[in-house]
Amino acid sequence: ITPPIAYQSSGKAMDIELFFDKKIKEHKETGTIIVGQNQPNPFSKSSRISFEMLVEDFVKVRFVDQLGNTIYSLDKVFSKGKHQLKMDKNDFGNTGVYYYIFTTSTNRVVKKMVIQ
Repeated sequence: ITPPIAYQSSGKAMDIELFFDKKIKEHKETGTIIVGQNQPNPFSKSSRISFEMLVEDFVKVRFVDQLGNTIYSLDKVFSKGKHQLKMDKNDFGNTGVYYYIFTTSTNRVVKKMVIQ
């Protein structure tokens, strides 16, 4: 067991006490979709985004650059279950940081990806 201890910039040890005033609630998924991080990330040729639909729902997927310009969008009803989207570097034109946004009737998930 690691003892609770911290150090000042001078190297002197300080005691630490942790206080929790709320119980940690078990995480329960709310909404209709779970979106994973694209793999690989960063990527130089292609990458995949895995996501799971908890119920059938309409999904709007947008890929945007750092300025918020939409590079690509997809509007589709996805059935309940696991799905994947594949992206190719050539679809984006330039290297850099992009964001993908999944929007359903109950969720909005934003994640960052890097193209090398």
